[in-house]
Formats: sequence, structure tokens, C-alpha cells
Amino acid sequence: MASSGPNALQGGPKHAEYARVDRPQTRSVAPPRKHRRAFQVAFVNNMPTAAFRATERQFLDLLQHAATGPIEFHRYRPGFAGPTAPPDGYRPVELLYESTPDALIVTGGVPQRGRVTDEPAWPELARLLEWSVHHTSSLIASCLAAHCALAAFDGVERRQLPVKRAGVLRQLVRSRHPMAEGLPATVRLPQSRYGDVPEEFAEAAGYQVLLASKRSGWTVASKRVAKCDVVLMQGHPEYDGASLILEYRRDLHRWLEGDALGPPVLPPRCAAPADMARLHHYHTSMLRGEKLDVPDLDAMARRAPTPWMQHSRRIYYNWMRSAGRKEAFNVA
Repeated sequence: MASSGPNALQGGPKHAEYARVDRPQTRSVAPPRKHRRAFQVAFVNNMPTAAFRATERQFLDLLQHAATGPIEFHRYRPGFAGPTAPPDGYRPVELLYESTPDALIVTGGVPQRGRVTDEPAWPELARLLEWSVHHTSSLIASCLAAHCALAAFDGVERRQLPVKRAGVLRQLVRSRHPMAEGLPATVRLPQSRYGDVPEEFAEAAGYQVLLASKRSGWTVASKRVAKCDVVLMQGHPEYDGASLILEYRRDLHRWLEGDALGPPVLPPRCAAPADMARLHHYHTSMLRGEKLDVPDLDAMARRAPTPWMQHSRRIYYNWMRSAGRKEAFNVA
């Protein structure tokens, strides 16, 4: 398991960050080696402003704790996100097409249409995903981007769920895929989505499902497309402890203000046990129409545990080990 707490970032060129952190299940840090080539990760952030920096931090923290060598982390912002200049530290995604990263991470975004091919993001994401399988060795497509990948590569459309699927939900390790190495037979990982592609549809398209359950669907699936190992993440291993509670707060406020079609879903295991009991009491009372003060959700978010994080780090460590050169990561 990686050591607790983030490691200090080393200096690097503009728009890149370098990090050297512990390998999972060890507390020793390998000494720096001049011949180590930094692992080049391109990161395309599709999230709206409210979740933009939190999403960046979650992925970067996960990579920092999973890596065993130096990382160059290059940030890109797609054009469909708006006509304004990219946020500080980001470049237009068009510049990504001039680079040769070792791996690419494409985040999800807020769904706005029923069909993924009707999403405003679809034309740009479809182009990006098609480019990636010919110019990178490995791709992680998260949430909305995973559904776009299934549509772009395989013609598989997502389905809308009757209610939002959210919570820290049980998953079974279904495969001996390298990305599942070191995981126990059962893990719990964060889920948060309104759409879903059934496991049998993903498998029929040639994907190997790594983590799944009948109740919560699949979280990770992978297959080779052209020159690239494509990894789809329908769940959210990158989430921190605050994520699900803050999503619940957002959905709750929309419901209370009359801006939602239905009440929010209270995500199971989204808070510490005592807070979870208080949340459940408030939520059930609210659904009965009782008028109660909203609990201090910000305080609950700050102290929410992350029991899944050791498994998330293992998944990302395995991903980088598979995608990176052995000499860059000092693995046997």
C-alpha cells in the first residue's frame, strides 16, 4: 500500500508536473535515476467549472500515489467546454494532436442528452478517441468518455437508468487481467452515473470485464483497439471521500428548489458510519415530507473515509506498469 499523504512535487516545465511516489504495498522510495524517462500522461478534463479542479486533483493524486517513477502530466481542455481561454495550466486539446504521450486519460462530464451520440461533446470526443488508439499505448476513458468510446469504437449505445446509480458499491474481480493484479476477490468502489452499458453488451463488443456485479454493473473493462490498450471506467475509482456527499448535496438542493424531476439518491457508504446513520434519518424523513434542517454535509464530506483508495491505487499502478516502459518504472 502506498504511504499516506501526498509527496512533494518536483519542479518541471510549464504545463507539466513531476511526481515520484511509493509503489503500492511498500514504503520505500527508489532513489532518482538520471536515465529514467518520465512517463508522459495527457489529461483531457471535460468537467464543468464546479468540479473541474477537484477532478484534476483526484486523478493527479491517484497517479502520484500509484507511480514508481517520474510523471509528466499535461493538461488539455476541449473546445466544446466553451469559447473562453483554457484555465490556467491547460492547453487547447488541438495541441494534443501534435504530441506523442505514452498514455491518455479522458474524464467524464455532465450528461445532457439521452443518447451519447447526441451529446454536445460527442463530435470532439469521438475524434479524440479515434486519434488516441493510433497515437498512444493506453487510454483510460472515464464515465461519459467510456460511453463515448463504446459508441465510437463499437456502435454500442448506453441506456438510461431509472434512477441514478450512486454509492460505494461491491464489485467482484472477474478477470486475471494485468490491471486486476493484486486486488482481492471483492472490492467496493464509488459509482455515480445516470446511464449504463450492460455487461453483456460490453463483452459482446470484445471487452474483457475486470470488475463487475449484477447489482452495480461493471466498473472496469478493457480491450485492444488498433495500437492502444483501451480501458473503460464506468465507475469512479478516482473519487475522494467528499465526492459522493457533495453530489448528494447538489442533487438535494435541486430537489428542494424544485429543479429536479425526482428526489436525490442517497449513496450507500458515502460517509462515516455515524454520519451515514444521520444522513439516512434525514433522507427518509425528507422523503416523507417532514421538515428538518439539512445536516452539515460539508463537515461530513471533510471527514468521509476512503476505504477504496488502496484498491484504486493498485488499479492505476497496474495500468501505468502495463502502459509504461519497464525501465521507466523499475518493475521486474
